[in-house]
Amino acid sequence: MEKSLFVLLLLLTKTHWTLTNDDQSIYQGFFNYADNLFESTTKHQLLKSTIHKQLQEGILQEYEINVDEITKTFGNKIRDLLLSYLDDLNKIKYKVKSSIESHVYDYNIQPFNYFNDKQNNSARIEPTFSKDLKVNLNQSFAQVPTEIFKYDKKVLNDFTWLQNLDPVFLENFKNKPTLLWQYFSSENGASKTFPGINYESDMVDMYDPRRRIWYNQAIMSPKDVVIATDMSGSMTGTHLTIAKLVVSSLINTLQQDDYFNVISFNSDVDYLIPCLQNLSEATTSNKQAFKDIVDQLDQPTGMADFPNALQTAFEILNRGATEPLATSNCTKVMMIVSDGVTYDDRTEEVLARYNGDKNVVIFSFIVGFTTDMELMDVACANGGDYYRIQTVGNVLDGVLKYQKVLSKPIGESGTNYVTFTPLYLDGSGLGMMTTISTGVFANLNNESTSFDIDDGKSDTELIGVAGIDIVISLLEQHYPIQEMGVFGHAFVINNNGLFLMHPKFKDQFGYLTDPATVYLSEVEHTVKPEIGEMLERRMIDGEIGCIRAEADWLFPLSDNTQFVRLNNTYCYRPLPDTPFFAGVSIPDENLIKTKVDHKLLPDSVIKSGINWLKTAKVESRRHQIASWPFCTVDHENMKNQPASTHYYLTADDLYSYLSNLHDIADSECDYNRVMDLLQSGSTIGNFTDQFWSLESLDSHNVTDLFVMTTAGFTIHWSTDFNISRLILRDLYEDIRFTNTAAMRLNHQRNLVFTVETKTGRPPWRQKTKNVNTNLVAITRGIYSKEKHSLMSVIGLSINSLTLIDYMKLNFKSDCDPIQENTNCTFSFDCGDPENYQCLMVDMFGYVVISNQNHFLTGYFVGFVNGNLLQELTELEIFNKTVYKDTQAECSSDQEGDQSKSSSSELIKSMYSQAFNYVISFLSQLSAILYLLFTNLLFPPNELNVSAATASKRNISCIKERPIYTLNKLSIDTYGILESSANCKMYFHVKRILETNLIFIVTKNICTADETFPAKIVSNEPVPIFENRICEKSMHYRLPRSKCYRSNAKEKTCFFEYTNTDGNLFFYLILGYSGSCLFIAVVMVIMTYCRNLFY
Repeated sequence: MEKSLFVLLLLLTKTHWTLTNDDQSIYQGFFNYADNLFESTTKHQLLKSTIHKQLQEGILQEYEINVDEITKTFGNKIRDLLLSYLDDLNKIKYKVKSSIESHVYDYNIQPFNYFNDKQNNSARIEPTFSKDLKVNLNQSFAQVPTEIFKYDKKVLNDFTWLQNLDPVFLENFKNKPTLLWQYFSSENGASKTFPGINYESDMVDMYDPRRRIWYNQAIMSPKDVVIATDMSGSMTGTHLTIAKLVVSSLINTLQQDDYFNVISFNSDVDYLIPCLQNLSEATTSNKQAFKDIVDQLDQPTGMADFPNALQTAFEILNRGATEPLATSNCTKVMMIVSDGVTYDDRTEEVLARYNGDKNVVIFSFIVGFTTDMELMDVACANGGDYYRIQTVGNVLDGVLKYQKVLSKPIGESGTNYVTFTPLYLDGSGLGMMTTISTGVFANLNNESTSFDIDDGKSDTELIGVAGIDIVISLLEQHYPIQEMGVFGHAFVINNNGLFLMHPKFKDQFGYLTDPATVYLSEVEHTVKPEIGEMLERRMIDGEIGCIRAEADWLFPLSDNTQFVRLNNTYCYRPLPDTPFFAGVSIPDENLIKTKVDHKLLPDSVIKSGINWLKTAKVESRRHQIASWPFCTVDHENMKNQPASTHYYLTADDLYSYLSNLHDIADSECDYNRVMDLLQSGSTIGNFTDQFWSLESLDSHNVTDLFVMTTAGFTIHWSTDFNISRLILRDLYEDIRFTNTAAMRLNHQRNLVFTVETKTGRPPWRQKTKNVNTNLVAITRGIYSKEKHSLMSVIGLSINSLTLIDYMKLNFKSDCDPIQENTNCTFSFDCGDPENYQCLMVDMFGYVVISNQNHFLTGYFVGFVNGNLLQELTELEIFNKTVYKDTQAECSSDQEGDQSKSSSSELIKSMYSQAFNYVISFLSQLSAILYLLFTNLLFPPNELNVSAATASKRNISCIKERPIYTLNKLSIDTYGILESSANCKMYFHVKRILETNLIFIVTKNICTADETFPAKIVSNEPVPIFENRICEKSMHYRLPRSKCYRSNAKEKTCFFEYTNTDGNLFFYLILGYSGSCLFIAVVMVIMTYCRNLFY
């Protein structure tokens, strides 16, 4: 604070200092140099005049877009695509029903081989499904979770009738090649997936479809859940371990529509999170917060006051009636985890008082080898069921059984209940996707199933769930990119306000056990948060309308280190017959666009435009078109394209197609979009061919020239494409385009300097020879005259060394403001890097050039001179804004035991060495058996193919990202920083007008034995690991359109079926125990013999 006051005092007392004409000319001279360089190479003014002439002649016309109409068209396309999968899903569903109802259960079935996805099947494998995944397109493969014996009689019976699904899978895929995964998973754990896929046989496969979100959502309506876990004195040792695993596993089964809380009880009742005494949303972060606390539960003590725990759980459930944002308004469930309770009159009174109408379903999970009739009676009398969880190996399968009870209302309703999941990452590498799924129920009898039917009467039983994956990239093809323009975007949310699609919803780069919960208001970054929340609420309520809001748009391809503040128009509407709502946001600057008047466009221009799509014969030139859907035609290159990725025609593809057409109007193309493209290509192509030259690039040390148009045509010249930074086909994501578009909000004539940003601290010396990372792009926008709509971006790239040479030669001043009667800042010479640090920094704090070294280009100034950045932030020259990233990923090391070897003393005897080898071998064998056993019995919450082989596993987390921006258009500041009486830093900061740059020069003056201490000010994201669940407000949600409520009107306990021929864990325990006993005996004998030997 004292340092800041000193600098501020210096600024206030020295305000009579001004820049001399020579000083002013330094900065104006730099702009003139860059402007002349730009004009002499790009011929910007000539191109602008050419385009403005076309506007005057009427060939190009400005028009105002209709945001509401764009939203309507976009929403209809997404709805039609989603609903088109319903027919395919129903075909699978009805085939399952007919197959199971005609199947006769074979109690004497013998083991047989089926196409298991963990075996090397001889069936043909084709690599065309995705880049890295080989599949079988002729038949489905089977999968059984590891904890289920693959030759279990129920599993074998299921696979007998599941083979009938292959013809349906094949027909669906033939009719709709965009279908990716189709699958069915039975309630017994047997599943079929098409196309068939081979998982590596050496993986530990812990995938169980019955624990996945698509399975759970399809068979259960939303629910309010309270989990009560016993922490009385009897819950010690294994009982506590099992109970904690059960509670965590139950939490994992909750879905985004659910609400929940967890309490523990002994003589008292405790909320696991004391500040949270209502139900909370079952979001990823909330579930993780509870699981973290469950893991820390220890020291059980006292007696279990069961009636008190029951009363507290009922009160939590009942509070949902007075808290509309804290309830699902559907099924109410209580789950009791205990090794036994005392059932007395107080228990009867609590149940009669709070659940006399039987609206709360109660489940009991009895841990350990105890038989507690009281817990069984409570569950059975209140519409639930009881489950004995005797070992940790029973946990995963045991906690899933309650789903069958809660699924009955959907089955009994006879309706076609279909759900869409929130986004998640496909484990096989096909990207982000949603799943449309439906539960399959059938009327079974004792001949067709192993299920036990009470009193021999038919009942509607859960058979399993059918699902079809919809990869989000297929939906993204319908983004109206060209109509929305740069920074415009479309999105779809569900009834909970969570995304189905949004350009800011990040693709996960590693497997997450539970995908991030991301709300619309958390990525729109409206300046007034209440406006973002209002938008979210109106969409969820199914309204149709538009609102305006000021919002910050972060640039994703710059790692969200840059942003632009926009005035947006948001329009929104529901998608009928789905739980989704569509929205479109377009900034004011894009509301006016240009289009071609086709009637005034000569045929020669159309023909010229087509020719400019063809690959240039000169190696120094490249033409490309944006990755937009200009035409929907089949192309040869599509055959080699992964099924999960849409193929957009290249310029050459489009040339081949259009050049063979008689009339574009009769083609499979968007006529208006193609005509805009051809007119743009003809204008830009002919202009560059006439006025650009490689000789001009060489003479000015320029490496690249380029033009990017909003019609989608790009032309790029380069002296060497091996060092050029290529232009993205998605040009609205290219940082050179977005930076230029952002700067038009300030001044149209701005020269925009852009560098490739780098993370972390700069190295002391250049570590790479790729000089393209040190290129500086200089760009300008070309706008229409009247409405100032952006039409194209023209620019050049130059090596930073050229600009650094200019700085060293021209940036110097020979005066000293510290002396009396001076009339300037201070003496500096950028040609003297030993004494002066000179930097050109862009408006987000990234170094464009420096007199220190060219490899500083692209690094954040806080890593170069953090002391000064901190001071400039305190003086409000830079503004620091912190954005929260709720969909960040954090890496978590998977630590495992590793065998270690140590040097031993010289063994004198071969015999004693043999003893050591045998002992070592047996020890290693014991460790391997232990690891195998514990990995099978204590598996991770969820694993998939990717996670099983990765050395690190990603987890969802929240990060805070600071972004620094220039706060003033005109800056001319100087001052002194003091680290001590003997060490000072003199600085001067000056805005380079009509650019996005500021010039910074500093000089450290210290005694010989002292240096100015370095300081780091980082702009990198910082994870937030502390629990903030109590600080969060409940998000507005809308319950699903239909609730299939479970209640406790009838006694519903099922006869507990015990599988006597397939208990995998029994064999594991028996085998492991026997192996350990054998090893122990051998080691004792060997040790005894060794002692005798010595």
